[in-house]
Amino acid sequence: MLKNGLIRAWETPELTSLNKLAPRATFHACATARQALALLEPGNAAAPKHPRRLNLDGEWQLRIEPTPADAQRFIDDHTTRATGSPSASADAAGWSAITVPGSLEVQGHGKPHYTNVQMPFRDEPPHVPEKNPSAIFRKTFKTPAAWKNQRVVAHFGGADSVLAVYLNGTAIGLSKDSRLPAEFDLTPALRPAGQDNELLAVVIKWSDASFIEDQDMWWLSGLHREVFLYATPRIHLADIHAIPTLHEGNRTATLQLDARLAWTGDLRDDATVTLQLLDPAGKPVFKKSLQQPVIFARSGLNLARHIARFEEKIPPARLRPWSHEDPALYTVLVSIRTPQGEEHAAIRIGFRRVEISGRDLLINGKRVLIKGVNRHDHHPDFGKAVPYETLVRDVTLMKQFNFNAVRTSHYPNDPRWLDLCDRFGLYVIDEANIESHDFHNQLCHDPRYATPWLDRPMRMVIRDKNHPAIIAWSLGNESGHGANHDAAAGWIRAYDPTRILHYEGGISYQSRSCYEHGSAVTDLICPMYASIAEIEAWSDLCTRHYKPEKHSAPWIDAAAAAALEKQRAAYRKDCRPGLVPHTPVHPLQRPLILCEYSHAMGNSNGSLSDYFHTFRTKPGVQGGFIWEWLDHGIRQKTTDGREWFAYGGDFGDTPNDANFVCDGLVSADRHPHPAMWEHKHLAQPVSIELVALNARAGTARIRIRNDQDFTALGWLKGSWELLLDGELAKQAALPALNLAPGESKEITLATGKLPADTEAHLNVWFATGKDTLYAKRGHEIAWQQLALTEIAAPAKTPDTKPQTPNSASSASVLTEETAGGLLLIAGDTAAQFDRATSTLASLRIRGVEVLARAPLVELNRAATDNDGIKLWSGQDNKVLGRWHKLGLLKSPLQHRPAAKNAFSHAINADGSVTVTLAHNATARDRWADCTHTHRYTLHADGTLAVDNDIVFSGADVTDLARAGIRLDLVPGYEALAYFGRGPWENYNDRRASTLVGVYENTVTGEYVDYVMPQEHGHHTDVRWLELAATAKRSRLPALRIEAAPLFEFNATHYAVEDLYAAKHAHELAPRPETILYLDAAHRGLGTASCGPDTLERYRLTAKRYSLRYVLSAGA
Repeated sequence: MLKNGLIRAWETPELTSLNKLAPRATFHACATARQALALLEPGNAAAPKHPRRLNLDGEWQLRIEPTPADAQRFIDDHTTRATGSPSASADAAGWSAITVPGSLEVQGHGKPHYTNVQMPFRDEPPHVPEKNPSAIFRKTFKTPAAWKNQRVVAHFGGADSVLAVYLNGTAIGLSKDSRLPAEFDLTPALRPAGQDNELLAVVIKWSDASFIEDQDMWWLSGLHREVFLYATPRIHLADIHAIPTLHEGNRTATLQLDARLAWTGDLRDDATVTLQLLDPAGKPVFKKSLQQPVIFARSGLNLARHIARFEEKIPPARLRPWSHEDPALYTVLVSIRTPQGEEHAAIRIGFRRVEISGRDLLINGKRVLIKGVNRHDHHPDFGKAVPYETLVRDVTLMKQFNFNAVRTSHYPNDPRWLDLCDRFGLYVIDEANIESHDFHNQLCHDPRYATPWLDRPMRMVIRDKNHPAIIAWSLGNESGHGANHDAAAGWIRAYDPTRILHYEGGISYQSRSCYEHGSAVTDLICPMYASIAEIEAWSDLCTRHYKPEKHSAPWIDAAAAAALEKQRAAYRKDCRPGLVPHTPVHPLQRPLILCEYSHAMGNSNGSLSDYFHTFRTKPGVQGGFIWEWLDHGIRQKTTDGREWFAYGGDFGDTPNDANFVCDGLVSADRHPHPAMWEHKHLAQPVSIELVALNARAGTARIRIRNDQDFTALGWLKGSWELLLDGELAKQAALPALNLAPGESKEITLATGKLPADTEAHLNVWFATGKDTLYAKRGHEIAWQQLALTEIAAPAKTPDTKPQTPNSASSASVLTEETAGGLLLIAGDTAAQFDRATSTLASLRIRGVEVLARAPLVELNRAATDNDGIKLWSGQDNKVLGRWHKLGLLKSPLQHRPAAKNAFSHAINADGSVTVTLAHNATARDRWADCTHTHRYTLHADGTLAVDNDIVFSGADVTDLARAGIRLDLVPGYEALAYFGRGPWENYNDRRASTLVGVYENTVTGEYVDYVMPQEHGHHTDVRWLELAATAKRSRLPALRIEAAPLFEFNATHYAVEDLYAAKHAHELAPRPETILYLDAAHRGLGTASCGPDTLERYRLTAKRYSLRYVLSAGA
């Protein structure tokens, strides 16, 4: 079966299967209706159990042969022994245990290999390396006595990448496409009930299919989805195709359903099918079950042979449309009765409508903003085998963080995932398992690959057609655009006119196409990583040139459809009624929905708020799907038990694309990264704005708008709180607001009169009023902070009117010339300045040294993945490459006293003393790059005011990471408090979700565990921060740093150079010192790891920056 003469099945793309059963929708047929209905209960979703199903998951036996030819020889030899030879047990020693479902490489058989675009080998399609691991899985089983005279089918949920099945020495069949199920009829090769059967599954790692499964993910092989057997009567339910149609106005609906029967053996015309529909509460919709006979007689005009076809209107009182806000699921119960027995199957459906009108994608007639994310099937321990509990964790987190859509990148996901999307309410773009990234624009034109190019989308659509969550079919990813795509698109349009088509390759520049192209294969303009400027320009172009009265696609509206139905009834009574396939829409009419944007690699998702602004303000631009949901790290442990996540190259896999596989909003073990809160806020279903502030009356009037599409706001409970100087001063509940979708209302809040010289903020919150499917009562859904006052006046800067300096003490500050420099003493503070280095060499408060290193200018940050991927070459076009040319990051920033005016001091008119220091800084021996002038003014009360002036010289000294200073404190400063934006890390282009307030944390707690160590834990708009010891009886004085007016900071136990040198978090060793990075400005994050760089307004392009703060002993 694998090799026959010159034919090698694994290198023959025209061969997609042998003896594989026809594809079907996902359902489990049972002996009774009660069993069928019970399988749909959430508690049974993880592992369906019923008498006609035999689960084969668990421990199998495994052996791996070096090549498919070796596997074939083993199978042939094993089959000979197993059928009666005395040496039947001769190969017993070659087997080891393996868990199914699971990926081989994460169970110690071979090594994981990660590539993004490039194939892991250099062979040309369809040929693959001769050394091609071929795993042979072995399982023995006995069929129950009740299965006698039944048809028995083996179901393999997923096998990567070629599957060949043998039973009791008989070749059963072969399948390709590792992400869709393969089913085989085992009946002729089965032994009688009670006797052992031997099932062998050969899984070949590399094949012709590998070239069109070149997705950005780990190359992992094995049986990664469920394996089970099921029994059916000889005449059985082969497929269910439900078409629930929600009509215009959402008040009426029709259910069309085809129940297709199949058979083995004799055919008889005495099968009947009954249909009942249960509403979301489980009550029958039809007063009496519908019933149809099934005709098996041959007829050239019989389009419904062996099909029971139903069409029934839904009573308006019983109609509840499905949407992401109200995922109302109905239950279809299909029963067949024949002389061979009964069979019952139940599926969930939803009534919803998908269409394009004007330049909008409409769901149930409403323009729904797509707040989506791309998702892979991945688990850090099991590879491609994802436990049900993890699927539930994914969908729960997505709903909790206000996502409403998911793209199954880049293949059909586990069918249980689609069940969860139906149940929880997520729109789905279901994507075919086709990506030929390394052979972009080639295989899509190759006739040898035409068959799999059609087979894969076809089987995906047939499997998943009944899921209401699916609103669009995708033809795959990053494969160019060719005739093979057009063939697949044509089939889908004819088979399922209820959904739209998506394919980025149709409009991609990589296909030499523009946005106006590709209407045959995509109803959406769905670019990857387009800049805001580009999508806004496209919107403006379409606004100018798209004329609905001229360019509307010739879709058949409701009135025309009714007239056509009357004509059909009069002249074409035998014509099949049903939906008319849509023709492709006009190129300029297609909504723009980004299929990938805001690449979430490491510390990322800068300008997410700017994208959302465009989504909400530009016609025809309707959201997108963030790339991507999770890091694909593989969990490892150090010898001392510390966990870490591996990426490309960590297993010796070459070639590889390093940590590019870790680019998610959540970690591999599903812990949200800080950017998740940014999305949650931007996607929230409530908007809140300040209308007016009446200081005299002590009131604030706010406007609240329900931004949901279908649901009133009554399920949320609102509250508000008043912060004065960041501390809670007042809080109260909002009145009940059952606003209709789109409705707004103004509310007056009694804040009380605000004290003078106090910064006031109003925080408004909305949370769930009761438990939901994905969140407990009180779960925060939306929030907004409204500033009621201006920022408080800045801290005092020194009076710069100097007196003539002398070595005597001034009226309030003791000034003492020392052998090495100058000592200033005031109150509890003693500051020692070193003349040779022009630094603040020592700072003692209450007799205790607090400085571990002199404060000096800092321009570096530990490069984020968006700055440039540090394990890759070819980063010269990224900001990391430009920084390297300046010598930055490769070596520490060098400082030396300026040639002139490096050290001076003056006694000021108020009795304070100012010491002025000047340094030059560079990382490439060009000392004019940066001049840092820092002035320290010690006041009589012991406070130290610091004024930093940072000046850059040279055209290439621009767009730096930060302009600030580094201040190292002695060990022990662990307790952190600050008044600024929080509670999570924030940057100038990712802070829409943050709230100004007073927060407490530890310095250790500021660490953000990105897979690749990098810049993290930053805070903007900071008024003050305090650091203190956590240890009891510590002599360390608390320190307070106040802004003048604002600054940004990181507090950490890792220096920039520590983070940049490390490749994994477990390689880091925290320093005992606390390092403060105080910044006048800090570069935004952007998304340049794969997408647009940081917007210009978030970059550091000025030639001069000032940073002023006051340091004093805390309380």
